[in-house]
Amino acid sequence: MSKTKKDKAFLFGPFLGELSWEFYRFAPYAIHLKKLNSDTKIIILTREDRFGLYGVYADICVPLRVKNEKGFHQKEFGLDGYKPEYYDTLKKYFYEKYKERFDIVDHFCPRIHGWHRKIKWQFPRDEMDYDFQPKKKICEVAEEIIKPDDVIVDHEPVGYINAGRHREINATDLFKKVTVDVVIEALKRCEFVIGNTKYNVSRLALLLKKPLISLNETKSDDKIHLLNPFETPVIKCKNIEEGVKIYENNFRPEESWSWKQRRIIHFNKIR
Repeated sequence: MSKTKKDKAFLFGPFLGELSWEFYRFAPYAIHLKKLNSDTKIIILTREDRFGLYGVYADICVPLRVKNEKGFHQKEFGLDGYKPEYYDTLKKYFYEKYKERFDIVDHFCPRIHGWHRKIKWQFPRDEMDYDFQPKKKICEVAEEIIKPDDVIVDHEPVGYINAGRHREINATDLFKKVTVDVVIEALKRCEFVIGNTKYNVSRLALLLKKPLISLNETKSDDKIHLLNPFETPVIKCKNIEEGVKIYENNFRPEESWSWKQRRIIHFNKIR
């Protein structure tokens, strides 16, 4: 009797490092491969609050749990102080868990030992697909949170809002437990973002082609270019009023809109 043919699968993970390294240099490669191989399963091992980076492209998401993780510091692709043998054990466990059920085509995971952790493009830079697509239920959640005329402020509250002119929403509590896919969908619903390229929400905005009004930006244009593959407009300015004026005069869509009528959403906890 012949054996039942197993589905093919790509394994991605474990991913231990920084959030921005995952959404710039790892998750987009999984998206790219899924689009090229629609019949091949994508199985992800990462932190549960990052499942949304893979959205509709992931067939199975496995929650990564690192014992005593608070004692380690996420840095680049890895965790400072995390023993190499622990990482190797995680990789082996992941592979062994799915090898009987699936025909594993390839297993992708970053090299994190020593200086390898700092190598940014361990996966093909020209094969990164930033077409993040949250699942339908996430889109519905985001729709309840943010409306098309809202502006996301990815910055510490600066007290510039006149309560009589704007409805200000401080998201410290509202977004304390939000997952990254809700942030992505919320960003898609915005026209532009106010923040700084040191923040993850601002970086995601660039990948989603949302203009960024960057307050007190310290990065050079060359460094910003590395974070901005689509050359999304980045407006460097010292205050919001200046940035909005530049945006209105140079990057505003054809349809008119009133800055004074927009609500302000603060993403203070998404870092």
